[in-house]
Amino acid sequence: MPSTADEIASMLDNFHIFQIERNAAECPLLTIPAELRNIIYEDILGGWEVHLKFTEEVKSHRKYECYCDSKQHHWKGLKWSQIFRLPLVCRQIHEETRLLPFQLNTFVIDPVPEELLRGLSRGEESEYINATLDHYLPRMTEEQINTITSLAPPYKLLTDLWKEPFCLSKIFTGVKEFVIKDGNILYVTIAGSGGVTRQATKAEVINRVREKEGDDVEVIVVDEQKEL
Repeated sequence: MPSTADEIASMLDNFHIFQIERNAAECPLLTIPAELRNIIYEDILGGWEVHLKFTEEVKSHRKYECYCDSKQHHWKGLKWSQIFRLPLVCRQIHEETRLLPFQLNTFVIDPVPEELLRGLSRGEESEYINATLDHYLPRMTEEQINTITSLAPPYKLLTDLWKEPFCLSKIFTGVKEFVIKDGNILYVTIAGSGGVTRQATKAEVINRVREKEGDDVEVIVVDEQKEL
């Protein structure tokens, strides 16, 4: 039996090497070049919208739901555990893919359901939206959070309703793009001359987001009607 810490560490290293060699021999996926594996990983684990959603409040108890949609794969409403199982195959594949579900997909912070919006004040709606993130952020590691590159939050969360002085790009430090669904900006108005309000243009929405999140992020406004 090993008697020192160094001997134990050496034994564990040798066992790890043995596992890698055994996995490579027994798993066909590990026999192909890494470049091809990466293409396969991206095809399997990428192209999803991961929805983080507040669903209802029953007797002061809030319920949340995480589900995944993919136009690429033609699937809707699947659970995370149904889709992202590849990292569970073996230790080496886990090391190669464990962060890809966060890096390759868009995380959608769904707005408050319409039936719950009725009668809510501006501050109450803000609290509901923020509570969705407060629920899910502790369930992710810092590394996972910082690996997320694409976010699709409600427009209100990106502008005046997010908790000051924070902004999403300071929490999700790896984010590179914000995706704004066209339907989320239909209610955005800007005060014009004589106190008359008008609907904001896409360019004005993009500028508002960049004022809050920084000029180095890409803002994509998606016309959902064209996607149908």
